[in-house]
Amino acid sequence: MQQNYQNKDRSRESLRSKLSLKSLSTIACVLLAQFSWPTLFAAEMPLQASPLVGSKAAAVAGKSHYLINCQQCHDADGRALASIDYIAANLTAPDSWYYGTEPLHIFRSIKFGAGLEMPPFKDTLNDETIWQIVAHVLNIGPREHRPTQE
Repeated sequence: MQQNYQNKDRSRESLRSKLSLKSLSTIACVLLAQFSWPTLFAAEMPLQASPLVGSKAAAVAGKSHYLINCQQCHDADGRALASIDYIAANLTAPDSWYYGTEPLHIFRSIKFGAGLEMPPFKDTLNDETIWQIVAHVLNIGPREHRPTQE
């Protein structure tokens, strides 16, 4: 009888140690994901906007990339297509944008995607091209956001 109690104690101990190990593993994974993901994301994000953002020439170059990559959802004029199955931002009305209106916000939305609808372009467009598109997006918006440098 005493041996049965000892066996039960051992199996309880074994179960506790397995649960503790699983709990610690789960906590470690959560902490690793929490602290490493922002670091990985930050490594791909510039710290400040590119000088291209203020360039009219960059906005002109960005228009051709915009027409190839963006007009399917945002339309050629940036006002967004009404006939698509999801909501695309009207790029001429920054007050309605969900993910920010500063050049770095626009860059991030293009590079990494925005919400569930807008795909990331980080694997298909380089940073310079993305900055040119940012300049174009600013150029089709309100006058106060438009590039002013030649």
